[in-house]
Amino acid sequence: MRDRQLRDERDETNENDGLVKKGVITWDSEMSASNIPKVEYQQALTDDWELLKMLDYLVCYGFVVVQNGPTEEGEFMNLVGRVGHTISTFSG
Repeated sequence: MRDRQLRDERDETNENDGLVKKGVITWDSEMSASNIPKVEYQQALTDDWELLKMLDYLVCYGFVVVQNGPTEEGEFMNLVGRVGHTISTFSG
């Protein structure tokens, strides 16, 4: 992704405020169904900006909901493969 210049201009220092790293969004009782971080599977699979948004949600919130994903076994690995390499382990 860095090769494609898809980075935004935010500060990339490792500064933090106490226990929470800068850029991390903690969730509390104000987190509701309307503001849970979500991406569409097909868009994240084909659009680099959508994939970057998904990864940004993972960093900031610690999770992201991928909507309308495939139901066939192994198909979700196509999206996982866009993020990095996968390996089989004894634990799953």
